[in-house]
Amino acid sequence: MADKLRWRSVILILLLLAWCPRIVLVLQGGQCYFPDETRYFLCWNVLGHLARVELGRAADVVVNSVAHCFYPVICCVPAAVQCTVVRLSGQSIRWGIIREWLSVSALILSLASVACIGLTYAIARRAGGDRREGLTAALIMSCSNSMFYYARHLVPYDIAMALALLALWIGLTDRPGLIRSALAGAVAGLAFLTYYGYWLIAVVVMTIHVLRGLPSKPAVVRRGLAAGLGFVAPTALLILMAVARGADFLARLFSLSGTVIQGDFREGWSLPWAYLWHAEHGLLLAWVVGTPAILLPAGRTCRDASARARGLLWLGAAVSIYLALTAASTGVGKMVVYGRLARQVVPFLCLATACATTRVLDGRPLGLAAVLGTAALLAQAAFNFGQPLALRFPVDVRRQVEATYGPVARGLTFVGLRLDQEVPDHSGRPVGKRETTPGGPDFAEKIGHKANYLLLNAQFLYPINGLQRRPRGVTVLRIPHPAGFLPYQYEGFGPRERAILRSRQTVIELIDIPSPNKHNKHIAVHN
Repeated sequence: MADKLRWRSVILILLLLAWCPRIVLVLQGGQCYFPDETRYFLCWNVLGHLARVELGRAADVVVNSVAHCFYPVICCVPAAVQCTVVRLSGQSIRWGIIREWLSVSALILSLASVACIGLTYAIARRAGGDRREGLTAALIMSCSNSMFYYARHLVPYDIAMALALLALWIGLTDRPGLIRSALAGAVAGLAFLTYYGYWLIAVVVMTIHVLRGLPSKPAVVRRGLAAGLGFVAPTALLILMAVARGADFLARLFSLSGTVIQGDFREGWSLPWAYLWHAEHGLLLAWVVGTPAILLPAGRTCRDASARARGLLWLGAAVSIYLALTAASTGVGKMVVYGRLARQVVPFLCLATACATTRVLDGRPLGLAAVLGTAALLAQAAFNFGQPLALRFPVDVRRQVEATYGPVARGLTFVGLRLDQEVPDHSGRPVGKRETTPGGPDFAEKIGHKANYLLLNAQFLYPINGLQRRPRGVTVLRIPHPAGFLPYQYEGFGPRERAILRSRQTVIELIDIPSPNKHNKHIAVHN
């Protein structure tokens, strides 16, 4: 009993230590950097209708959101916490206050990636691994940068991942009953509805559940039917709700699936490797070098042979996801692969590496090599985490500049869309956009000051259609743009766009232009 409590204390300490850098990450800002994060604000519409007992209108918000429609429902929890914190601070709920206190919701949502670490430990244990194997898997998962840097953003990826891993944990029994099968399927279905892009991990989780323990054909059919019915139940409920409210949910859902084509289909086979290298560096090498140890002949103990079977299961899951992504993109050209899709393999690579470590140690005490390996893992994690922790985002830079210099003109050195605002001024309002063209007769005008300050690239950069010449002037402030963070460049950008982003111009820059009212034909600027 004492040993069990000690191990529980160790995993709880690990989870707490994993959350600490995520807290720092959130408090440094970055919320609403990606335009897709504005979907979070739908939950405030849901809460508002629920507070007025307008259940029908709350349902309308969910079924009409279409994209990742369960995400606004889940976000009601952090939004309610944010609302409570705001009221306890003595302030009323207003749109400006909601924007200022977004970090509260982001802190709650960041727990999803921490939950993924804890679930990795629980899955390893339920699959038959000992506590050392479970802790190894959780430690590797906690050192993964691809499971770290999204914690600051209001996006559904970590929540969907946590739900998928929860479904896997629920279904990991040799002889599950129909209720357990249906529950595992339902949770996997909610993972899909939270973020549609994670349908692959949901399918893999259900497949592992159905085939767990190599059951007989009748057992496979029973599990498959129960899990399948559980999986479609949440979607069926949404469809019925949409029909009752007069919303054409299915048609809009199919229409949405054909719009996610940013990027290059041909990169499907290579992008996961490039993304994981730039996100993880040495950790990817550890996965590539460590997982083949699973294929070595079984050792002297049955425990070692069992670890090999588990490792092959996790490795097979990772390879299946990779091959499916490759087939859907490079193979048939139906789905572009992004970094956020490639990270579906990460939990399984962590579990497989932990199994390989178990086989190598074979129950022996930890030696110098294990200690050095752990130190190298932590050092690599510290290096990887340092990059997103050092990022500064356009909205925060604009606030700093305006507080120091007052209102300034804004412009781009990239050809693309100019975003008039990145955080909406009320719930659900689309982000304002204007197209820029190279060489247009635009102007830069400083309001209320003798000097003419121009703030360049202080926005989300997408799409990237080319470069424009930087105007002459004295650099007052120069900060690396978040788009220069390499893992971000695998979210909808093709090789040409990434090459442009890796130029020296991927910075947020404040310059003092020598001629305040002079027209500049080489850069698009707006007040």
